[in-house]
Amino acid sequence: MKLTLPAGLCALLFAGASLIGGHAQAASSLADVIASAVADPARPEGDRNRDVARKPVESLQFSGVKPGDAVADFNASAGYFTRLFSDVVGSRGHVYAIEPVEIQQYIAKSTAELRDYAASHRNITVSVETALESLHLPRKLDLFWISQNYHDLHNKYFGPVDIAAFNKAVFDALKPGGSYVVLDHTAAPGAPADVTETLHRIDPATVRREVEAAGFVFDSESEILANPADPRTIKVFDKSIQGHTDQFILKFRKPQTPTPTPAVHDGQHDFDFNIGVWHTHIKRMLDPFASSSEAVELNGTVTVRKVWDGKAELEEIEADGPKGHWEGLTLFLYNPSAHQWSQSFANSKVGTLSSNVGEFKDGRVVLIGQDTVNDKTILVRAMWSDIKPESHQYEESYSNDGGTTWVRSFIANLTRLKQ
Repeated sequence: MKLTLPAGLCALLFAGASLIGGHAQAASSLADVIASAVADPARPEGDRNRDVARKPVESLQFSGVKPGDAVADFNASAGYFTRLFSDVVGSRGHVYAIEPVEIQQYIAKSTAELRDYAASHRNITVSVETALESLHLPRKLDLFWISQNYHDLHNKYFGPVDIAAFNKAVFDALKPGGSYVVLDHTAAPGAPADVTETLHRIDPATVRREVEAAGFVFDSESEILANPADPRTIKVFDKSIQGHTDQFILKFRKPQTPTPTPAVHDGQHDFDFNIGVWHTHIKRMLDPFASSSEAVELNGTVTVRKVWDGKAELEEIEADGPKGHWEGLTLFLYNPSAHQWSQSFANSKVGTLSSNVGEFKDGRVVLIGQDTVNDKTILVRAMWSDIKPESHQYEESYSNDGGTTWVRSFIANLTRLKQ
């Protein structure tokens, strides 16, 4: 028997589709559902203009979102991804668009626009709460999505948020097997912690360390938004790179069965090997980036003593070479919250500080920072290796291409002096 619906009822059913997911879902596959969501003619022109840079089809495919899912879009702003998620999850799913109260002074207009949109889309809930309070949701999530804003959680104007508590709250908000996806602007490998504030970037390795510490398992990484031309040492708002920065997308999963949270390494004593009096032989490149760099060699003494019961160390360097006497002073300081060491160095002739930050791993200490050479900002990598009770090697390398290539600038071989 053929069933014919009155024209008025057909129109009502079609109108109802727009109230529950924007673009009606008539697609036969997930790829078609996503393509249909991106092609939705109701999307704002401003959103469609950003598609070339944001690659929404590939991003949604990587996220794993599907019809019926419960999704949280953290710091949704005007709802670029919220609208897309709404179309994909459809009437059986729901999208929680979270607008953190900490930054409402910056996004109040966008929040109001998204609330207007949500009023006609029943599968969207817009909330304005603190970052941590917003994660107490009425249903468990299949996907937690944060785009270009994970780094902001570390910044002063955002609190900063207790990042360990935040990631644990995301873990608790997800279903077993649920996904946590972080999309953000890439910082150079080993970039200092304050790069989130100064450049609005973050090292993907930092994200992995913080998220996995909450119990998540790393799933995969996408390079669809990678841009090798981005030096990763300038602000994301710099006109030379704004809108097409190098970006990463990391996907983590909440295990199906609970796993013990891994113990965090306490690195307070990682630099104990450095304490004492040492003879040092130094080779320093005068211009590391020159094709045939001139080098000078120096010999001298390094004295390192611990401060604050090992939470800090003070290093004094005195050396002589063909260009005369050279002195340096270094403060090593342990950050128990980040489980990292910082190295702040001053040359007696210059009198300014340069700083690196990092940790002990795989038998080596590697610290990363920034400096200026020939009026250009570069990356600096300090590394202690071949560590033995009576000797070790220290070297510095420079990179002027965002960490893609490194050149040695300073090598010191240290031998303990008998006391």
